[in-house]
Amino acid sequence: MLNRHDLLKAIDHTVLRPESTLADALQACDEAIENHFASVVVLPCWVPHAARRLTGSEVKVGTVVGFPLGASSTRVKAFETQVAVANGAQEVQVVINISALKSGEMTRVRRDLEEVLYASHIAGLTQEAQETLTQFVLETHYLTEHEIQAVSELVREVGGEFLVTSTGYAAGGASTDDVRLIRRTVGANMGVKAVGGIRTAEFALELLNAGATRIGTAWGVQIMQEFLAMMEPQPAGARRS
Repeated sequence: MLNRHDLLKAIDHTVLRPESTLADALQACDEAIENHFASVVVLPCWVPHAARRLTGSEVKVGTVVGFPLGASSTRVKAFETQVAVANGAQEVQVVINISALKSGEMTRVRRDLEEVLYASHIAGLTQEAQETLTQFVLETHYLTEHEIQAVSELVREVGGEFLVTSTGYAAGGASTDDVRLIRRTVGANMGVKAVGGIRTAEFALELLNAGATRIGTAWGVQIMQEFLAMMEPQPAGARRS
């Protein structure tokens, strides 16, 4: 059974709403430090501020690239990645080229993955040998099972470290079925992150039990509070609500 530490280290505290402010991003950093979350994921413009706020903590700085459509040119995505890492991002979520995948342009999709992954690693090496974790976002709501499997296999083949279900911007978000499908496809060694519509401890635990290793959510603090309440010993004869 997952314990408190397991859940804490699985949460990426996310602040990606279009209307979110610098104050929101910095508050999320403080909450992540207090709760020992895995990372804070902020808009690219706030990465330098988050990096300064999180200096000396164990919490990683995360951001997004090609967000939320994934349709930017490969060169632009690679440059975005380099800038994000130079500004202090340690984890970068890159949206795959969804349109190219839907068009059956797998060579284009592969090149996109390879060049962004290379840019991420090279940029990381220039930052005092910092290792950069590159996460590729699938946006499963728009994909068939076959497409999810195909692009998951492709990410594994090119050396990608992490797959993310969703941006949180599509009509549908994370599901246990999608997490299980991705996990079956890539095996046990790659990271799988569930994102989108995760607001309760119960759902977060379902996704982790289905094979996710990270949970991306703006509701991290509430989820932890709910989880701790679930774990409290109940008086004899009492029933959980």
